[in-house]
Amino acid sequence: MGIFERFFGKQEQRAAIPVSDPQIARIFGGYTSHDRAAKLSTSSRCISVIASAYSAADQTLFKQTKDGPVEAENHPLYGLLLNGTAALSAYELKYRLMESLLTHGEAFAEIVFDDAGKPLDIIPHAWRNVAPEALGNGRIIFRVADPLRNYTQRVLTQDSMCHIKYRPIEWRGVSPLEASALSMGIITAVELAVEKDALTGFRASGMLSAPGAINDQTAQRLKTNLETNYAGIDGTGRIIVAGDGLTYSSMNNSAVENQILESRKMGQYQIAQAYGVPPEAVGLVEHSSWSSSEESNRQLVTLCLEGWAQCMNQQLAAFVLSARERKTHYIASNWQALTAGNLQTKAAAVSSMVSSQVLTRNEARRIFFDLPKIDGLDEMVNPFADVKPPFDPARNGEDQSATAGAA
Repeated sequence: MGIFERFFGKQEQRAAIPVSDPQIARIFGGYTSHDRAAKLSTSSRCISVIASAYSAADQTLFKQTKDGPVEAENHPLYGLLLNGTAALSAYELKYRLMESLLTHGEAFAEIVFDDAGKPLDIIPHAWRNVAPEALGNGRIIFRVADPLRNYTQRVLTQDSMCHIKYRPIEWRGVSPLEASALSMGIITAVELAVEKDALTGFRASGMLSAPGAINDQTAQRLKTNLETNYAGIDGTGRIIVAGDGLTYSSMNNSAVENQILESRKMGQYQIAQAYGVPPEAVGLVEHSSWSSSEESNRQLVTLCLEGWAQCMNQQLAAFVLSARERKTHYIASNWQALTAGNLQTKAAAVSSMVSSQVLTRNEARRIFFDLPKIDGLDEMVNPFADVKPPFDPARNGEDQSATAGAA
């Protein structure tokens, strides 16, 4: 072995890098294991469903008062969550953070504060451009590479970089794809095998065989006759006449190939399970019914979206809000668009809430239908106040209003 081969190897290979440092993957031109798993169609769909739903829903900052929670409209974070920043819309800001959390288990956002400690701007950074580094004194710094400036680096302290983590282990997060590495590795291997077979292993659908040798002219004539008369839609149901002592045999999928197809289906359900997404939400409707599909959105919110939203909102609030503000302020997600149901369901809910004096009519208009206020509908409705006793013909001519008032 030569000196060059001894130190550098025979051939450069860019394989998956099983480390969490994104700088290594960027420098050596490789990719991490969950980068590859995230490119699977079901993984991509799970990430898109959760990130899109979180970004489309209102993430509202509330303040707890003695009269109940109210929207903290005067806090700068309230406007950033609902209206976005000068560079990013609220949708794109939330989507970039949630997508990074879903793919890599971590999301990084640089927070710009004013002199009073109030947030002025939120700048999300791509996961592969940030390298956290733990110092010996218990502090953490973040080396941020700027791809627009030839990857020049800036060093930010943990006081200005919000580091959001999923299933945190010490000071790093774990990707759902990495947490399910065994299943994801099998699924990825199956997909790579199918890809290789698709590129190099496709074979003909049938074969003509002869007991002896035939010349090229006869072979070409029989091949043309078979493709012309028995291929495609027009050849369906016809009887093949090979001739010249030839026999035709069909080449069907083997048992191993059929098993691979079943493994691919099972892998799709395993990916949805890793994210907690109901299978119907990502298009896996093979084992669903109409009744389960109607409950899919409710299950999506309860089992999936709310957990991811709380992971994002609570860590963001803990970083941005002061210790005093965290006692009274919190971020909540509004999933009304997914759980409201049809018009008939909304009408029944409004009637129940208003008649039981839980909501005023204006509050019901705003919550259920997003309609403006109407004068005179801010008072609670007493369902028994306007109830009058049935008219008694025997007491015709008497004043029954007093009886009605007493009732």
